[in-house]
Amino acid sequence: MLTGLRGAFVALLSLAVVVAQKEFDLNIVLRGRPYKISKAKKVSDALGQLELKSGERSASLALSFKGKVLDPEALLEEVEPSLKDGDSLTAIPFRRKAGPEGSSASFSSQ
Repeated sequence: MLTGLRGAFVALLSLAVVVAQKEFDLNIVLRGRPYKISKAKKVSDALGQLELKSGERSASLALSFKGKVLDPEALLEEVEPSLKDGDSLTAIPFRRKAGPEGSSASFSSQ
């Protein structure tokens, strides 16, 4: 019984953490064009919205804020304490480097 209560308590705490995550409305500049992103919690959320709006594959983009490249799986509220609603981030297109023989690289036509 104690194990069941402990599991329920952990699940409740996990739910509280998910609910408490802050959402950000941001501006992301990609190739000189601004895109408005709404209610993003993670860097990957912002990249996903940017992909839908710009048509650019999110797998070939990185986001930076104040000169730092952001981890795609990071929560925006933990990435940079000074990040706030309405801030601008920069999307950086990159090309994947070729891996070991037999693997292919993805290239952009732009």
